[in-house]
Amino acid sequence: MSWFIKTEQFKSSTSKINSDQISLHIKDHIEWANTLINAGEIIISGYLIDEFKKPGGGGFLILQKDSYNQAINLILNDPMIKNNLVDWKLNEYIVCTKNSMKII
Repeated sequence: MSWFIKTEQFKSSTSKINSDQISLHIKDHIEWANTLINAGEIIISGYLIDEFKKPGGGGFLILQKDSYNQAINLILNDPMIKNNLVDWKLNEYIVCTKNSMKII
């Protein structure tokens, strides 16, 4: 199993969408993540806030899958992506510890 991290930022065009509609998409995203967790997927989902507790730093989702293709297939079902609200990127995460560090 490998770890993957999806990072995201709201698109500038998202600010033109009604805030109630954005809230519905966020609610759908949370329900989607909870459904995955309840199905046994290993994920952690959250968003970033600044020192004043104001959101806007983007969001991330950490997940474990056997391959990049499995990870991307899961991510493409995220309501935030399906509704084109965010710019996003998926990367595999390589753990670097004393016993596993690799020099690339």
